[in-house]
Amino acid sequence: MPLLNESRIPRLSETRRMLKVFPLYVMPYKQPDLELHAHDFMELVYVTHGFGGHVHGKQEYPIHRGDCFMVLPGDPHGYRNAEDLRIVNILFYPRIFGDSLAAMRDLAGFNQFFSLEPALRSRTAFKYKLHFSAGQDAQVSAIVNGMHEEQERRASGHAVALRALFLQLAVLISRCYEENMSGGIGGAGAAPQERIARAIDYIESQFDKELSLSQVASAVCVSAGHLAHIFKASTGMSLFDYLLNFRIDKARHLLRNTDLSISESAFACGFNDSAYFSRAFKKITGQTPRQFRKSVAG
Repeated sequence: MPLLNESRIPRLSETRRMLKVFPLYVMPYKQPDLELHAHDFMELVYVTHGFGGHVHGKQEYPIHRGDCFMVLPGDPHGYRNAEDLRIVNILFYPRIFGDSLAAMRDLAGFNQFFSLEPALRSRTAFKYKLHFSAGQDAQVSAIVNGMHEEQERRASGHAVALRALFLQLAVLISRCYEENMSGGIGGAGAAPQERIARAIDYIESQFDKELSLSQVASAVCVSAGHLAHIFKASTGMSLFDYLLNFRIDKARHLLRNTDLSISESAFACGFNDSAYFSRAFKKITGQTPRQFRKSVAG
């Protein structure tokens, strides 16, 4: 999906004007750091690339590619420490659902994702944000691309097609949320997703220390084999790959924003071998740490 040039991102007043004409607008772009702000429309955020911190009220939560979450009207939110963070913002007013809203509310996942999770976020610590598996991500991306294409082409009947695609997306998201939270990835009840959330919390708080699968599994009270299975099924990546990507994202932030040496940055992010750090960094980012620091310095 082509990114909007940041200079073309509509001002808030212009966005409101467009939403009054048609209550849905799709905005794919590179998200810079952004101070707290609020608006009177609903905002569905889909992270397509990179890493950063989403600030909701007084809390900051890490977000990554494949994450999806809602921001409700009036909620102050912003972004910090954005590292090549690319998102699709789908802005809408509830009237876009039309006569389908009652049927949508019959979906448990719809109520949980679109209303309950963002309303309770200060108490749940963002543990129940939706993270798409690889297969789910491909489906969501296809629908979102179709929405953006309909919006930009404005061919005959585009408003009907755009609304239909949005309803399809809302159903898919609701199903994904309900499946992930109900234990459809394995196990009984909500325990699997809760344990994955606890595992991610543990990884993100202990990433600078030496970590093993068995250590994380012990922290969330499951066997290593079971955690490995449900983590991969839910996120589309192994626990080790999640940890490695999180560490590299943190290292990118240090290389961009501090004067720490490459070795110091590596050690601060849990790497005890600078040579391995350099290889992993290049594999994930396409640049060596030195090349990355030079590129962001200019």
